Amino acid sequence: MQPLADEDRRRSLDECLRKTDEEVEGRLSRSLVQLANSRDALRDQLGGARRAAERLLREADPDERPLGLGRSDDRPALVPVVAVGELD
Repeated sequence: MQPLADEDRRRSLDECLRKTDEEVEGRLSRSLVQLANSRDALRDQLGGARRAAERLLREADPDERPLGLGRSDDRPALVPVVAVGELD
């Protein structure tokens, strides 16, 4: 009867490992989706904040504006830099 008990234990172990693997993969997949959604939401918020800041700067007194936004001196305009993340 020993061989049958060993076979049952192997099947039980195999099933346990399979379920654990599915759980890990499922949690990892959900986590990745949540991270991507959070990244997109933060990008949207940052875009809104940038637009609001640009509006405020356009409405500001020309002498108080940063370089490149309508100052009357001869200094060169700054080029805005946008950080872009890696796309999936």
